[in-house]
Amino acid sequence: DYTRELSIKTKHVLQGFAKAAKDAGVKVQLHQAGSMFGVFFNENDVYDYATSESSDQEAFGVWFMSMLEQGIYLAPSQFETLFMSGAHSDDDIVKTIDAAEVAMKKVAEFLNNRKKKPILESNLRIIGITTK
Repeated sequence: DYTRELSIKTKHVLQGFAKAAKDAGVKVQLHQAGSMFGVFFNENDVYDYATSESSDQEAFGVWFMSMLEQGIYLAPSQFETLFMSGAHSDDDIVKTIDAAEVAMKKVAEFLNNRKKKPILESNLRIIGITTK
């Protein structure tokens, strides 16, 4: 039936997202209810608003912009639900998963660069830490 087919399509997309994230070394939480789904950049379980708030919104922004640049139009916030529709073809799903592979690599690069940023001495003084 139609609803079952949408759920299967959605599951396929999320499996592709999960593989792309794993291959890139990015921690994500993917949730699905029928044809609705969500993506959270978080290594911990996300099950309510409080836990979703601890997700990495900057990483989501990198992922979202990369997907958009590749022609995949998604909700611009990880606090919004995404939907699969009957209009999405198998080719659309492949294109979306391919785009997610590129986007997850960009997220990994962003996260690695963020870890490597040196803490400036002036920033330490602002928060009251001395370096001497």
